[in-house]
Amino acid sequence: DFGNGITDNELLYLNDTASPGYNWQAPSGTINGFPAQVQGQIIDTGLTVSIAGNTFTNVIHTQINVEYNVGSGFQTPYATFDYYVAKKVGIIKIVANFPTIPYESEINLVSYSIQ
Repeated sequence: DFGNGITDNELLYLNDTASPGYNWQAPSGTINGFPAQVQGQIIDTGLTVSIAGNTFTNVIHTQINVEYNVGSGFQTPYATFDYYVAKKVGIIKIVANFPTIPYESEINLVSYSIQ
């Protein structure tokens, strides 16, 4: 539960075997009681990204648009999330954009440990 009327949501954010340009669509619970869906795309692969003094290689950049249907079909994104995922580490960066508010936020990995 994300709060603010966003419930039972799953965000499919990565297909690590797909190539840039690959798209997908998946149901994603509800937003304010209305059906939601995710439109996703692999933006790029094989990136090198530096965050908090760490350099990550083999990074995949994906983008998902969360849309909802208020009765006239799925609408312009409620939110857009850009994920940067490093192989053998996981999510290293998320950029969230809520165009209807408007609001943007960036979350970066601070530290990690591989065991």
